[in-house]
Amino acid sequence: MKQYPISIVIPCSDDTLIRNCLESVDTNVEILVSLNKPSNAVKKIMDDFPGIKVIQTDKKGIALAYNNGIEAASSDWVLLMDSDCVFKKGAIAKMWAMAKQFLVIKGRVVFQSAGLMSPAIAKVREFTTSDTINAYSPPLLFNKKIIEEIGYYFHPDLIWSEDADFNNRVKAKNISIGYVPEAIIFHKPILLTQDIKSAFNYGVGRQIGKELGIYKPHTIKSIVFNVITALVNTGKIFAKKGLTPSVYYFFLWNPAFRTGTFLQKWFKLHKHYES
Repeated sequence: MKQYPISIVIPCSDDTLIRNCLESVDTNVEILVSLNKPSNAVKKIMDDFPGIKVIQTDKKGIALAYNNGIEAASSDWVLLMDSDCVFKKGAIAKMWAMAKQFLVIKGRVVFQSAGLMSPAIAKVREFTTSDTINAYSPPLLFNKKIIEEIGYYFHPDLIWSEDADFNNRVKAKNISIGYVPEAIIFHKPILLTQDIKSAFNYGVGRQIGKELGIYKPHTIKSIVFNVITALVNTGKIFAKKGLTPSVYYFFLWNPAFRTGTFLQKWFKLHKHYES
C-alpha cells in the first residue's frame, strides 16, 4: 500500500461497526481511534488491530474525541472518519490529491438503504450533507494549521452539531473547500427511529451552541427565518429528491430538530461538560 502523510481519526464509543471501518482503509496511513467512554466490546475489537494508535477518555462527546485524536496525530494532515462508515477503494488517495490546492477537502457520503423509510432518509441526508460543498465530517481532510484561522478545532462542550460549528467558522474565514465527489464513503442504512433521534440531538446541540455563545440567541426574527428556511429546504428537497423525502423532512425531521432545541432551552436536558 502506498504511504500518505495523513492521520485518520475515528471517534468511537460503543459502535462495533468500527471493525468494518478499519478494514476498509486501503492506504498506509496513521490510524487513531479516539475512544470516548468505550464499551468492552469496542475495546476488544481494538485488540485485533495492534498497529492502530488508541487514545481514550472517560467523558462522552464526539467533539472531545475529535480533539484528542487531532492532538495525538503525528501528521499535519488529519482525516476525520465515522465508525459506522467504510471507505470506498481509492477514496483516501483521491482526497489527498487535492491537498496541494486546499486546506480543507471534503469527500462524499453515500447513504445506503434498507427498509421502508430508509430510502427517504438517505435522500434527505444526501441533501443536507453531500449536495452542497461544506466542511462537515465525515469524510473531512484538513491541515492542522487551519486552527490559526478558525481559532479551535471543535468546541469540547458541544455534544452534537460540532461539525456545523466547524463548517461555519471555515466559511466565515472564506477558506476554500475542495470537494471530491469521487472520494466516497458508505454510511450504514439509517432507521427511522435512529434518524429522528439524531435530528433531536442535533437540535439539542444547536441550543447548547447558543448557550455557549457560538450561535446567536433566539429572536422573533430568527424564528421567522427558521420557518422560512424549513419551507425553502422542503421545496428544494421536493424538486431534487421527490415527494416522500420532502414530506419526511418537513413533518418529522425538522420538528424533531426544533423540539430538541426547545427542550434543551427550557429544561436543560444536557449540562455542559465544564459545569
